[in-house]
Amino acid sequence: MIYWAILIVFGVLYPLTHVKVKGGSVVSSDGKKLYMILVALTLILTAGLRSSKVGADTVMYQRIFDWAAEGSSFTKEYFSWHGGGTEPLFYFFTYYLSKVVGFNTYLTIVATISIAPVIYVIYKYSRHVYFSLLLYIGFGYFAFAMNGIRQAIAIGICMLAFDATIEKKLKKFIALILIAVLFHKTALLFVPVYWLANIKNSKDFKYIIAISLIAVFVFRTALYKFINLFARQSFELASENQGGYRMFLVMLFTLVLGWYYYSRFMKKGDVKRISQQNSLSWLLLLMLSVATLMWPIANLNAELNRMYYYYHIFVFLYLPNLVKSLNRKERWILIIIFTAISCYYLQSYIIGGELNYSPYILFWK
Repeated sequence: MIYWAILIVFGVLYPLTHVKVKGGSVVSSDGKKLYMILVALTLILTAGLRSSKVGADTVMYQRIFDWAAEGSSFTKEYFSWHGGGTEPLFYFFTYYLSKVVGFNTYLTIVATISIAPVIYVIYKYSRHVYFSLLLYIGFGYFAFAMNGIRQAIAIGICMLAFDATIEKKLKKFIALILIAVLFHKTALLFVPVYWLANIKNSKDFKYIIAISLIAVFVFRTALYKFINLFARQSFELASENQGGYRMFLVMLFTLVLGWYYYSRFMKKGDVKRISQQNSLSWLLLLMLSVATLMWPIANLNAELNRMYYYYHIFVFLYLPNLVKSLNRKERWILIIIFTAISCYYLQSYIIGGELNYSPYILFWK
């Protein structure tokens, strides 16, 4: 399977990240940068050169692309598409690209916008880039970029907004969120991240999260109906839960683990050890907490089940940075546990799932 092959190749090439290359007066470039460029190109081309049979929604996006290519007026075609309900920048982007490129070039451009920012964030903030890539692919976020195109673009832009948050650039953050919203309105969910970063470290915050999680489970139907009042379309309350409990248990396990280590480091007065980047680790822990709080509501409808992705995707930064802060024994225990979990998820839900990620087929076949 191509997904396993990609992970194996990335693992074989991982020693490149420790290589330094210098040559005369040429500015030195490190192996980590070269490695991440190779990773980005591999993932972008894998997503861009796929057949429309790969990813359950790809056929629908091809229809939109072909329809746009045949259209004579952007305004006319836009308002004829669900009465203009589709986010305008996505359709503008698709309409004008359809006039100059083919569908797979379009998919490659989409993949670049969706995937390159993820790789950039991993390069810049992860302390163990291969573990980050394993989690990104294993938990299905790379595969999602080949299916939920509009939201994947929005998530890619939100990655840059996350970078703006760390750099404390509010205007840049707002501008990026506005662009992301024009591709997929759910990007509004990412707005609180900038202010989450300003919450002061507190070991007692875990109690607030625990109480909130219980409250969300108890009142989730009422919360769901309230949120639905502001939705672009009315989402029916599912007659039964949409599944995904294994993922929720993994999310809960990760969260409990995170708060355990945070409290332990705080108790020892060793705040620095939670990460060499304290504010980053604190923000990531809060984001994973929000993702866990969102799941009980999102789980009530298949259409909304992807909403927590905006926050949970950052597990690919949190866990690698956490394990790098632990002693050797604890580090390897957690790496083995989460490698097993992500590999299980990849095989069971991505390769063996119903979203047509496998078999992978190139577009010319």
